[in-house]
Amino acid sequence: MEVVPGAADFDADTAERYGWINRSIPDDALDDFVADLAHRIASFPARRFQRFVKSAEVQTRAAALFAHGLQTRGPLELNLGSAALEYL
Repeated sequence: MEVVPGAADFDADTAERYGWINRSIPDDALDDFVADLAHRIASFPARRFQRFVKSAEVQTRAAALFAHGLQTRGPLELNLGSAALEYL
C-alpha cells in the first residue's frame, strides 16, 4: 500500500531490497555498464534473435539455468555472467 497511494520515489538500493530490480549500480560504474550492455545487445542479429532464442539448444540451456535459480535471488542471478558457465 505504501507504493501506489504514497507515490514516493525510491532510491535504487531500496528498490533492490524490495525486489523491484536485480541490483543497483553505483553512479561511477553506470556509464561503463550501460556501454557494455549496449554493445552485447547490438551484437545480436536483429532478425535472427527471435529464432535463436526459440531454438532447442537455447531452450535446453535456459531450462538448466532456471533449474539452478535463474530469476531468483541467489548466487546464479547475482553473478550471472560467470556463474552461468557452471551450468551450461
